[in-house]
Amino acid sequence: MKDYRKRIRHPDGKFIIPEREYRMMLIEEAKFKGCEIELRQVFDKWDKLMRNCTNLEERAMMGKLAVLEVSNLMDGRYLGKGGNVTIDGQIVKTSKDDEE
Repeated sequence: MKDYRKRIRHPDGKFIIPEREYRMMLIEEAKFKGCEIELRQVFDKWDKLMRNCTNLEERAMMGKLAVLEVSNLMDGRYLGKGGNVTIDGQIVKTSKDDEE
């Protein structure tokens, strides 16, 4: 597996992963879960919708919806680590572990 440690460090100490690398990591995880084709279809659908959208506010909202759709497809588990889905510093979906 490719080492994804070449990242930009955010001032708060967390790493920022470029979108392209993160998509590749998600696709690798989807291969193990058996949903690679569905994930690629989700990416294609949202890329097309966002490419044709000219309103910046709508694009931001569409990005959030796309992240939630990917989260639901991957059972809310990003790369097997779980956790909340956070967009722009706001929790938009809590993990299943926190709800129980």
